[in-house]
Amino acid sequence: MPPPDQQVEIDFPPPLIQAPAVPVFNHEKYYLDDGDFYVLVENSLFRVHVHFLQRHSGVIKEELQSPCPTGMHEHDAFVLKDVTVEDFALLLWVFYDKSLERQASGDEWLRILLAAESLRMPHVQNLALDRLKGLSVSADPILIISVQQRYRHKISRAWARAAFVHICERQGRLTVEEGERIGILASVLIGHAREEVLLLKSQPEEQTVQNIVQRIIIHDDPPIAPPKYEVLDDSKPFECNVEGANVVVYVSYFTGLHSHPSNLRTGRAT
Repeated sequence: MPPPDQQVEIDFPPPLIQAPAVPVFNHEKYYLDDGDFYVLVENSLFRVHVHFLQRHSGVIKEELQSPCPTGMHEHDAFVLKDVTVEDFALLLWVFYDKSLERQASGDEWLRILLAAESLRMPHVQNLALDRLKGLSVSADPILIISVQQRYRHKISRAWARAAFVHICERQGRLTVEEGERIGILASVLIGHAREEVLLLKSQPEEQTVQNIVQRIIIHDDPPIAPPKYEVLDDSKPFECNVEGANVVVYVSYFTGLHSHPSNLRTGRAT
């Protein structure tokens, strides 16, 4: 032991305290007994069929092609971020809806669209966009406008009419963050419309915010080009689920998720 005048006190860091592990629960609906792919969303564990996700999701396909893929075992589940448990369950419903009618509200289809974006599922995105065209949505107006602008080649501004009216009527101007979300074109159109809205009281003729939005924002929206048919071969079937059976329908022409009845060639259940 060194003499007292040479002794040095050493401060050791406090021991690390690990946060308690968050319990993980099997999802009540989509933890399937015959599933072969595990997905962890927040604290919910999904067990589903990899066939659907691998074929339709660019994210899952890349994961399974990586040197050390996750998701094949319960203890090594694929961790999905930026999607809530509820939205991922809605996305899975598209594949597992036994009625095949896929009836959902506008807000639900919007959530499905956003979840499909995160997982890079173009066919599901096309399906959601097609269903959204005839449905109203009560989500945040900025979110609605941003979605319409991202998909303006498939959804017209008229679909987001109520959202444009709301932004033009409100007191506060667009923030920088909101402008970035909806893009330059929508920001400029909203700015022009708001200028006229501010002059409403001084104009002798009767106008409404709805009329201004229609004239400035909706009226000059270019028409949406009709969808083009894509020729598919037998390696690109469209799949669905009927009472647990995987039904594969081969088509010759394909428009988004709509096939022409005359082009149906074969169908078999496996």
